[in-house]
Amino acid sequence: MGITAGSARDAFFLSQFEKTFLPLMFVAIAIVMAGVIPFYTKITRGKDLTTVIMFSALIFAGSLIPFTFLLQDWLIPVLYIWVEIIIVLSIIQFWILSGEVFDARQAKRLFGLISGSGAIASMVIGSSISPFVQAFGSDKLLLATSFFIGATAVTSTMIRPHRMLLDSGPAKSTAKQKEKSKIKFDGYLVALTIVICSMAFISKYVDYQFKIIASNT
Repeated sequence: MGITAGSARDAFFLSQFEKTFLPLMFVAIAIVMAGVIPFYTKITRGKDLTTVIMFSALIFAGSLIPFTFLLQDWLIPVLYIWVEIIIVLSIIQFWILSGEVFDARQAKRLFGLISGSGAIASMVIGSSISPFVQAFGSDKLLLATSFFIGATAVTSTMIRPHRMLLDSGPAKSTAKQKEKSKIKFDGYLVALTIVICSMAFISKYVDYQFKIIASNT
């Protein structure tokens, strides 16, 4: 979903707007996400995650269908930001779901395999985009994105029994233990925040360079 959606939005934006507007889109995304994440957290707090994923998939997939036929002028920057929202929230949902299904020992063994599988999927889908676009057009990439979003909703329902089994188990810690854990890991969380911010900065910088080179080519 991320590959098809990202490829579509970049192609539309860079073909219709000057490259100099690209940094402005990065800034706009940062500003919008600063509001979207707290809002998403607030409205989903206490909700069943599988239900949230299915409802989100319905909104995300349904919203991309009209974009396919109405994409022009100011709707292209809107799509650029909207695709980023879809990708970020989907990734958040995925890793929270993974954390609810696997314990720490399983996570150490499986998360690397899951990430590696994601890289393989990116290569397979990425290499398939060119023949797909030649056959159906670049705008139909949004319909392909809707299909993949629908697949996430279906698979989330298949995972639900494993989440229910985990939820029915004994509590992992008391409130007191949680408080001690919070104090203990404060320094770790600060360091983790610094690492994530640094990686985000480098990622966007490289992404900007790549898109400029691709646009010039």
